Amino acid sequence: MEPGRRSMVHSRIRGNMKKALLAVLLFAGLIAPARAGIYYQLTNNASSDTLRVGYAGTMGALTDIDQEGFLAPAFHSFPDMLSFDPLSGDNGPNFFGHAWNTATYVVDHPEFGWLAFGGDVTATGNQIEVTPLDSFRTRVYLAPMGLWLTLDAGQFERVEINPKTGNVRVGFRLATENAPAARLRVEQPAGASKGSYRLASHFDFERDAYVVPLAKNITWVELSVRP
Repeated sequence: MEPGRRSMVHSRIRGNMKKALLAVLLFAGLIAPARAGIYYQLTNNASSDTLRVGYAGTMGALTDIDQEGFLAPAFHSFPDMLSFDPLSGDNGPNFFGHAWNTATYVVDHPEFGWLAFGGDVTATGNQIEVTPLDSFRTRVYLAPMGLWLTLDAGQFERVEINPKTGNVRVGFRLATENAPAARLRVEQPAGASKGSYRLASHFDFERDAYVVPLAKNITWVELSVRP
């Protein structure tokens, strides 16, 4: 092949590689929820690789925000650029993927013990304390229990797990003018092999969510598992 022809072919290949990489970066946050979404339908026995890949893609969308708050479609890591893409708006699908699936996922890893993707976890005796730190703080998945907790209103402050009994305590953030009550959904998408989770106290149930009045300090409710 003639040198000029070879150079043109190489240029086109490189250009197509850049386009392909940009497409991956643009839609990684949209594709990743499929992996993470699969995970919360599984129990703690599922491969953590599924969660690791899905969560990495979900969080990757946030790395496209520069220090001044500009949301770029991607950061170009090719040596000839090394900067954020100057366009705005093209990151919509990617950021939607993050918003759709951001949560705190808690697993009991056979090698590393208790881990929280999107939060902090502390293990003390028979109590596992989880502090959600994801961008929404309205979704928590407890993989050992197959328990998926989501909020239509309010935010999680802490979640405490008793591995021996399986009981779970949920702490909500303080009441606000816009959220005087938390609306908690309790689901078990992986099935209820160990029993069904129910709130220990009575609360109104509206539109598939428990209505929990919030106070000026942390409000706690307890979920117990029943055969």
